This record gives sequence, structure tokens and C-alpha cells, in this order.
Amino acid sequence: MTTNKNNSRPVAADLSDYYTTNPGQVQASTTLTVYSAPNFGSAKEVKTIAENQVINIQGIEWDADNHPVFVVDGGYITAAKNNVNKVISIASFYPTVTTQTKFIVQYAEAARTVAKSYGLYGSIQMAQASLESGWGSSELTKQALNFFGVKGSYNGESVTMRTAEYNSNGQLYYVDAAFKKYPNAAASFVDNALVIRNGPSWNHNYYAAAWRENAPTYQDATAALTGHYATDPNYGTKLNTLIATYQLNVLCD
Repeated sequence: MTTNKNNSRPVAADLSDYYTTNPGQVQASTTLTVYSAPNFGSAKEVKTIAENQVINIQGIEWDADNHPVFVVDGGYITAAKNNVNKVISIASFYPTVTTQTKFIVQYAEAARTVAKSYGLYGSIQMAQASLESGWGSSELTKQALNFFGVKGSYNGESVTMRTAEYNSNGQLYYVDAAFKKYPNAAASFVDNALVIRNGPSWNHNYYAAAWRENAPTYQDATAALTGHYATDPNYGTKLNTLIATYQLNVLCD
């Protein structure tokens, strides 16, 4: 540890792994223990907080090792970023309301929670939904609540649509195809995650390079989807542009 010239609090070497200001609310990314005092090693365990629960943060204190801890109702919890995630008000994230930002506000939480459950990037699922559905305006999305252009049938339900494809030479052509018809948007988001996580019947690892444990960054995952999930040779670039433009990695990852 080092001390600055103003003789203020020593800075822990790994302080970047912690929240050092009050985020207002956090969501538990694992089961958390609430302790009776800031020094967890000598404190009593008061209660536990379930994974995914949203927690109001009352303040920040510091333990004996100069790590920040959150003050919560009934005691103290860790402020480590790998255990809690800052809750972002999506509606206030964009200063201007547009068709695009309204779509993101409506579906970003679904993308974040579904993708997390299946070990995928929420930013990519949100970008895919935006791109594939034309921000919710495509006929496929309107008629079938299919946000991802997933072909086949869902519980025996499908719609036939004309769609653009690219051949091995990168040439565009059109074909009529059956697409899944979903009962609601949530089913579409979950099914998209299942498609990427489980792959086709003939190769369950077909999309494995896009899974978070195999893709260190969302850019690695979008590159893996190009030519696999979609035949468009610029698919990954389009997803990356959407993620960067609308900061989807901040909202959904």
C-alpha cells in the first residue's frame, strides 16, 4: 500500500476492483453475506442476500485493509465489482429519446439478464435484436415477435418471410424461409440465447467461440458469429458499431 502526500487514506493496490463511491443501488451477482462490521474476518454474519437481488446502498466505509465496503440495511457487504453490479437507470442513460433509444430502454434488461444466464454477452444480444428487427419495425418482429431472425418453428408455430442471404462468394440473393413465431418477446430472447449456447443438432459447439468463457471481449464474440449466425460478411462490424454507438456494453454486460 502507498500513502499520498496529503496523508489521506492509504490506497489498496487492487482498488480498481472495487466501487469507491456510492452507486445508489447494486445488484448481487452471487449470494452475498451481510456482516455486522466492516472487517468481515472478525465480524458476525447477519444474513444473506440472494443472487440478482437489488440492494440500496446507504454509504461506504473502509475495512482494516483499506478496501471499501458498502453500508446496507442491517450491516455491511462487499463492494467488490465481481460480486455486485451497479444498477443503471436505462431510461436516464440517453439524453435524447429516439426510436433507437426507446427500443433499447424497452429490451436492454431482458438482453442483460438472459445473456448472463447463458454465459453470453448481453451487449451482443441487444445489438442483434436491434439489427435483426430493424429496431422492432420489421414485419417478422411485428407478425411473429421474432427479434433475431431465427429460422424454423417454435412450438409448431412459424411464418414464411422473404429474406436476404449471402453465398460463399459474398453475393446477395433472396429466398423464402420459415421463421419461428413466438408468443412474446421474452421467449424470443431466451430462444436466441439457447440457439447460440446449444448450436444446431449436428454441432452443439458451432457457436462456442462466441461464449463468454471463450471470447475475452465482445469483439471476439461478434467476430465468431460472423459467417456462422449470419451470412452477412459485415455482420460483426455492424454489431460492434451498434454496441459502441449506444454503449450497450455498459448497459448490458
